[in-house]
Amino acid sequence: MFHFFPESIIKDWKSQTEDFNQTTHESSGIETSSGEHTQYLQKLSILDEHKKTAQTLKEMLEEILKLLRNWIVKNDKDSETEKTKNNETSTAVQTIEPPKQTDNNETLQAEETTIKSSNNQSDGVKVYTLNGFTLTIINEVQDFGQEIEQRIFDTFNKVYPKMRERFNKEATKNVTLIVDSKLNETARTSNKTIEIHSAHFKETPLDTDTITHELMHVLQSSYPNFELRWLIEGLADYARWKYGCDTHQEKLTNFESKHNYTDSYKVTARFLVWLETKVNDKVVDRLNEGLQKNQYKNGTLWKEITQKSVDDLWNEYTKNPDLSK
Repeated sequence: MFHFFPESIIKDWKSQTEDFNQTTHESSGIETSSGEHTQYLQKLSILDEHKKTAQTLKEMLEEILKLLRNWIVKNDKDSETEKTKNNETSTAVQTIEPPKQTDNNETLQAEETTIKSSNNQSDGVKVYTLNGFTLTIINEVQDFGQEIEQRIFDTFNKVYPKMRERFNKEATKNVTLIVDSKLNETARTSNKTIEIHSAHFKETPLDTDTITHELMHVLQSSYPNFELRWLIEGLADYARWKYGCDTHQEKLTNFESKHNYTDSYKVTARFLVWLETKVNDKVVDRLNEGLQKNQYKNGTLWKEITQKSVDDLWNEYTKNPDLSK
């Protein structure tokens, strides 16, 4: 917004400027007569008026600059407000901070929000955030219970921060879990997205440590290759045993003579627990690090860690598979 000078002020300014120039020029001489002295005083008065006019103009200019600055600031704020509104309207899912868990183990809760899918059906979405970690649950099954979802989040909150700290500190803190009734397996993971079959959790609602296993796969997504599937799955079941909410030694499969360390899952996990207990308490960490850095080298990593081949270690294990220290 700008202010304009009235025409009368401009004319007066021009007139007084001409008088000022004439006064300044004439006052350079020596004036001694009474009439000349009176005229000189009049011109000094005009000069004083010029100063006042100049001061007025200065104040007006300062006011104009102030108004201009205020206008710019207001315009910037209006633009930022409009941008924020646009962002809010374009966001489909709202993140909800649940109340923190209390000393009496009250259940963490999250309010439900919805998003519109491409076929205009309403898909249930819950976004749980706690201590910087976020689990987004996209439930595509209507009768998948709220209690199961809550147990899944409780498991995530308990195990994932600890596992991330140990196995991959650079891994994502934001994980998405999709509940699907058409999945052809119990669960699977791709990068930071876990898919689970709803039927499995309906039949075994307490088996949320399946999520612990899959969360280890989220942390393993940084591996440059996945050729050693038996070891990758063995590490995931080791993590389930070590950090799972229902962890106890009996959840590891009992040793059988027909087993081999490449049998994967619980068989390999039990072998890793034995190695950690009997041989080297850093073996799991070093294997995980070696896989991250692509250092397995056809099995030579075992010798670097334990000074023995994996076959020799397995042979010792079969002779005394007891897990006690």
